[in-house]
Amino acid sequence: MLVEVHYYAFLKERFGTSKEEFDIPEGTTIGRFKELWLGRHPGHEVVLDFARLAVGDDYVAEDCLLSGGAVISFLPPVSGGAPSESDHVRLVDTELRWGGAEELVSRDGAGAVATFRGVIRKHSEGKEVVSLSYEAQEGMALTMMTRIRDEALRRDDITDVAIWHRIGELEVGDLAVEIAVSSPHRAASFEVCRSIIEQFKTDIPVFKREQFADGTVQWKHRCH
Repeated sequence: MLVEVHYYAFLKERFGTSKEEFDIPEGTTIGRFKELWLGRHPGHEVVLDFARLAVGDDYVAEDCLLSGGAVISFLPPVSGGAPSESDHVRLVDTELRWGGAEELVSRDGAGAVATFRGVIRKHSEGKEVVSLSYEAQEGMALTMMTRIRDEALRRDDITDVAIWHRIGELEVGDLAVEIAVSSPHRAASFEVCRSIIEQFKTDIPVFKREQFADGTVQWKHRCH
């Protein structure tokens, strides 16, 4: 059966392609697939040490059984070494799932979930945007995002917090950021969600590059 492998970020350059097909036996697990993958790419064991593998939209374990037509994504960490983002604090160069952060913080005991989503718009400051990208001082950004979450969770009236941000190339309409805060009552979640947004404007080292239809380019500190 055929499955497709997708490579992201610097892995595309390493293997000279963004995707390739594998013909694998029925009943192949992710663990067995890694062995087959190494058979085609000998000497690249280090990739399996740091890359996270996902099938469809979910990270998978070694015993995950593959089916025909599966798309296996090789996702490198954004800051080198082992992946440092948790499910709640993410800085990634792959598509964010709409509503994913909100689902993560929802609880039976949380009567309110305040969510902010930043979406790429077609016009900025009166100009048409033709392309946009984000880059970050990734280690520092993740550290500060984690610190902001930890500070929010010290409050007795906050249930959970998730902060997701995308970097790399984005298109108009793409989800760039999702911040979700849950609490027993709405006032606290509104307050903390707004506070996190304001801290992004001033503290988090994420930068936006806008390319306009008139040929001009503008860099900005992250601002939603």
